[in-house]
Amino acid sequence: MPNGDPDWRTKELPKLETFFGKISDVLEDFATSHNLTIIKYYHQGRDWTLRFRHPEGGLGQIFVLKKGEDEIGLSSSWQIANYDECTLRSKHTEIKSYQLNDNLLFNRLQKALKEILTWGRDELGKDNIVHPEWKGATKEIFEAEEQSYSVPKID
Repeated sequence: MPNGDPDWRTKELPKLETFFGKISDVLEDFATSHNLTIIKYYHQGRDWTLRFRHPEGGLGQIFVLKKGEDEIGLSSSWQIANYDECTLRSKHTEIKSYQLNDNLLFNRLQKALKEILTWGRDELGKDNIVHPEWKGATKEIFEAEEQSYSVPKID
């Protein structure tokens, strides 16, 4: 669902496409080699998200954000949604900044993926927000969303 800026496609998207075009080969190679799905500009965001089904349940994500004209931000998360309680347990890393032309981007992504996979369920915090909108879908449909992502391949 977009954030609602009717001019986003004409004003912001071309700038983001130019920016991410400089690192798209690295992001796409990483996603392909590790069996991850790329989600571009979710909710009109300034990021590409590398998403996967976590082997311990829920979804893992690596966010690659446009921070400035020559700077990216990397952060990671693991979240497990509980349909019955309409709650989310998650863990997030702080955003780390790097130069857009960083030739270590592939290695940094690999490190982030491996880090997410070392976290334990006991490290996930529970948010205080209830998400009743989740009940707009059946539990089977809700859980099928998670199953639509692949478990990552690690070297």
